Formats: sequence, structure tokens, C-alpha cells
Amino acid sequence: MNRFAYYTGDVLAFSALIPGRNQDEFGIAVAALELTYLAQFGSHLAVQSDLQLVMNPNTDPAIRNTVVFMLRFEVSF
Repeated sequence: MNRFAYYTGDVLAFSALIPGRNQDEFGIAVAALELTYLAQFGSHLAVQSDLQLVMNPNTDPAIRNTVVFMLRFEVSF
């Protein structure tokens, strides 16, 4: 059961911030305090890091804020 019936969020996304890395992307999520960076290595491999600050998880004041880091690999054929 989801505690929230609706959700909205905003993200700012930028690509080609680093010279010579035209397919890379950088994003900042406003609603979730999230930073992400996708690095493209050739046409078949991408690696995306994601760092999130989760404040008041599950809206339960007994649960402390936490930081979450994820690393995602994308292989395409």
C-alpha cells in the first residue's frame, strides 16, 4: 500500500558538461535531493552513479535520515 496517492518531482539534466564527453549526462533531482551522472563508454556500455539523501524515510520520525549510493551498469546490443 502506498502512503501517497500522488507524487511530483523536478529534475535538471545536463549533457556534454565535460569536453570530449558528449554523450555523458548529469542530473540533479529537486524533490529527492539526488545527484546522478551517466558516463557512456562506447556505443554499448554506460555506467550511472546515483547519490540520494533520503530525509524522513517512510515519513516515520523514528527513522533517521540516510544517504544512499547506487551504481548501475547498462549494456546494450
